[in-house]
Amino acid sequence: MADQIIFKVNDMTCEGCASKIRAALEGSDLTQTVDINVADKEVRVSGTLSENEAFDLVKTAGYTPSPKKKGWLDKIL
Repeated sequence: MADQIIFKVNDMTCEGCASKIRAALEGSDLTQTVDINVADKEVRVSGTLSENEAFDLVKTAGYTPSPKKKGWLDKIL
């Protein structure tokens, strides 16, 4: 079963940035899907890679990932 990792990339400002991040993540055999929302600066990755592995791939692409802060709804679910 694939896990989903959700995180922010605050220095992702355009579709070009998103393309570089997507390419870095999709270059891993551990990645199944990548969904990027540039407006929200959010990245969702599913697969068998760990959060640290995903972050390392994004850093290699030249960007700074950060854990998504949990909202009140996330805390009660």
